[in-house]
Amino acid sequence: MGSAIKSISLGLVILTLIFFSCDKEVRVEEDVEDDLVPPLVVNSDSSYNMEKLLTNLTWNYILPAYANFSESVSSLETASLTFLSEASEANLASYQSAWENCLLSWQEVAFLEYGAAEDLYLRAQTNIYPADTEQIHQNIQNGGYDLTSVHNLDAKGIQALDYLLFSKSDPQEAVVFLSNKSVSDYMTNVIIDLKSNIKYVEDNWSGYASDFIADSKSDGSDGSIHLVVTKLIKHYESYIRTGKLGIPSGIFNSPSKQPLPDHVEAFYAQKSLAALTRSMESFEQYFNGVSYLNGTNGEGLDDYLDFLCARKDGELLSEVIQNQISKIKDALRILKVPLSKEVIANNEQVNKTYQELQKLVILLKIDMTYATQIWIEYFESD
Repeated sequence: MGSAIKSISLGLVILTLIFFSCDKEVRVEEDVEDDLVPPLVVNSDSSYNMEKLLTNLTWNYILPAYANFSESVSSLETASLTFLSEASEANLASYQSAWENCLLSWQEVAFLEYGAAEDLYLRAQTNIYPADTEQIHQNIQNGGYDLTSVHNLDAKGIQALDYLLFSKSDPQEAVVFLSNKSVSDYMTNVIIDLKSNIKYVEDNWSGYASDFIADSKSDGSDGSIHLVVTKLIKHYESYIRTGKLGIPSGIFNSPSKQPLPDHVEAFYAQKSLAALTRSMESFEQYFNGVSYLNGTNGEGLDDYLDFLCARKDGELLSEVIQNQISKIKDALRILKVPLSKEVIANNEQVNKTYQELQKLVILLKIDMTYATQIWIEYFESD
């Protein structure tokens, strides 16, 4: 996607504030627009139990979510081996189903870009789209490829498998194509690469977890909470809002604004909308500290904001953010499958959905960072 993924940079607004208790309103200078007023923050975060928040995220979301993604890759490998042992349409369908499960499981960990995942550049190793189909065919034809090379980042991973598994619309034709030894060997190596990378991350998290929790500084300038907030916001802005919808819709295609339907995620399997929906659900779950394993609502960023008495237009900021997430999910339900056709046939509604996604960017990048005193370290511009 390269330089195409560039999103709106929002400047921080410096305002004159007078702080009161949580049930009071904040007074600001009269010439400041209401929709840019940062939330009211009262409590010092020095007394907040940050360790409780990090412990919940680590043991009840991060580790089990990684374990599930790892299991989905192993299941994909098993489905691949089954197909290779008997190349049938039924086994192809199982292979494709295992791939879809892997795609959706990836959405649940894609934003955890710290620790070993950051060291390995796990996102780039796993799910770059659109896939470079020309490079894929060159690799298959010529052999001797190195999937660890940066030159093959967009010719491997989940999206390379999307192309190989789903580009042939006729099942019989797909079975013949995938039975070709050069093709099947390439797919096997792509899966081995996926498996190796997630194993590396899993193995490192077993030792990193205690350090991640112990680094519970809550002054907003350092510590694990800084990683949690900044990486989550970047993921949402760059890879959900922009990558999954903004670029395919044409919003970032200047000056023509023409849609780019082949830039959706999972273009060939037509699972773009499912991936976008799952990514929003996972974002919501992590933000609220909801357990990956059993759905129990534990300590999350919403609770941290409530502790800080962060408000937006008189409402708790956590509730404003939650309401906006709900609006986004409602807007996504209106869109039809496949998204690659919807960005053309129903572009107006797609753009309305994008605007709902954009509203959450403002709440996260301005209001939440102001409340937590955690400042964004990445820069993006349109």
